[in-house]
Amino acid sequence: MFSISILYFHSPLSMSKQKKYRYRLFLLSLLAFGLIMLLQVWKLSAEADAHWTPEYPKQNLASLLNKEHLSDDDYALLFAQTGLSASAIDTLLTTERIKKIFLAQDALFAEISISCKPNSIISWEEHASRSILMSNKKDNIIRCATIPVLEDGDILITPSSHTYGWRNGHAAIIIDAASRTTLESVVLGQNSCLQSVDKWETYPAFLVLRLKNTSPKIRSAIANNAMDLLCDVPYGLVSVTKQVSSSKHAPAYTHCSHLVWYAYKQAGYDLDSDGGLIVTPNDIAKSSLLEIVQIYGINPHSLLSQYPLS
Repeated sequence: MFSISILYFHSPLSMSKQKKYRYRLFLLSLLAFGLIMLLQVWKLSAEADAHWTPEYPKQNLASLLNKEHLSDDDYALLFAQTGLSASAIDTLLTTERIKKIFLAQDALFAEISISCKPNSIISWEEHASRSILMSNKKDNIIRCATIPVLEDGDILITPSSHTYGWRNGHAAIIIDAASRTTLESVVLGQNSCLQSVDKWETYPAFLVLRLKNTSPKIRSAIANNAMDLLCDVPYGLVSVTKQVSSSKHAPAYTHCSHLVWYAYKQAGYDLDSDGGLIVTPNDIAKSSLLEIVQIYGINPHSLLSQYPLS
């Protein structure tokens, strides 16, 4: 009899209106708490993949870099050891900046400490909190790795921005390589603006990409047009479509990857690899029209089939 009365008392059907309200409030609170915990676990799962360090051994590159001619196998080895492509290696060798190659190798193999901080209400960015380059930091910036080879029109991609467990990433275009200036649509509520490559060297993972089979003059013209059309454009995400006017007009809204895509689409190059309604940094990173200049914090072997070195 006692057990039946207890069951009857706790049944929502037998409760008064006030008790029903409290019961529903309790269930909603429990559901909200569970959702918050799930989102937190999802967020933490993304942070575990913030940076990749080689598991294969670090090699001495001195004798290899002293060779008069490098083979495809040599370039593949250098790519795996430094994250620098054949074109980047050649640029550094011909400009007598060989020390930059060794610095890239040191950075690729180094263990780093990472901090994850919010950059909006629902998203976070990862940056270095300690690295081997700390002793060389400028302006209180802790760099994970340096970006020694850049040209106008180059594209920067990082997965180091995530909304809970979804790595939405970030993208930018190099406007002026000499001054290491980028054009970026950074975050909701802020118009697209000029930024510095210095910030990108603090990310624990990034890609430097370049349009294939084109001259520096063409890529520089794309960068100049981007500066003319896409600077100081309001940030938009869902509202942004991939329509490009035939005339030289700026879009009403943009976001990081849309800005890069729009700049190149104006010149006739569609960098959206999947052709979806919204272009993402990952869509651009997978474009067959691009080649790697540098990779850091991402397994280079996972990209060799996508970006062959030969």
